[in-house]
Amino acid sequence: MALRVLLCILDLNIKKDQIYTMRKNIIITIIGAGSWGTTLAVNLAKKGYNINLWTRSISTYEEIKTSKRNIKYTQNLIIPGNVKPFMDLDNE
Repeated sequence: MALRVLLCILDLNIKKDQIYTMRKNIIITIIGAGSWGTTLAVNLAKKGYNINLWTRSISTYEEIKTSKRNIKYTQNLIIPGNVKPFMDLDNE
């Protein structure tokens, strides 16, 4: 919705299907894989965005990477494949 509003403000003549294609090219990085960061990542990923999700915990990183869950913070919420966990802020 916000992207559509922004495009209207900019007066760009972009069709609805092109917006989804644009989302696929956007990578959003979220710092923090707690309950708020993980939930935000999942919601944005479901809308078609690619998400980099930083975590400081190796166990959280491994859990998201292997089981696509973050049990400690979000119980059984399934994390989509377009959410990529990472730990090294210097290389992202």
